Amino acid sequence: MNVVGLAALIILGALRAMASPRLAIRSLSYIALLFGAFTLWNSSLGLPRPVGWHSGYRGQVVAFRLNEPHAVFLWLRPKGAAGPLSLRLPWSEGKAKQLEAAAKAAKAGHGRLMANLGATGHKTKAKGPKGEERSTLHRMSPVFYGAPVPGLPPKERP
Repeated sequence: MNVVGLAALIILGALRAMASPRLAIRSLSYIALLFGAFTLWNSSLGLPRPVGWHSGYRGQVVAFRLNEPHAVFLWLRPKGAAGPLSLRLPWSEGKAKQLEAAAKAAKAGHGRLMANLGATGHKTKAKGPKGEERSTLHRMSPVFYGAPVPGLPPKERP
């Protein structure tokens, strides 16, 4: 099922909903069930997640692949997570160069390649569609950097 099929189901449900309210509840429940099943099936395939779906990823980059005209693929191990996530970033020449430079710096310094993707957590004031002020999380572009090697723990005296 693709987006066109899902849109056709929603339109069909809306048309049937005009017939009676009882049929509307049944149709919308069925559409929600199909959409949920499709989303669950799609997420179980193991495909990389677009970063725009989630925000606030921070952690160690385990591996990356640059697919030049299309996307940047990352395996990122978030802080505190047991395993890595497969993520897809939209292609950007500047971010690809930053990622490669950070990877070289991390390899030269025997450190780890780290990434900070998504929202910063800082609230900013923004104008809403009707001109009212509202606070939103500030979105930042992905940042890649080489983290230094952590120091050894202090020695214990005998």
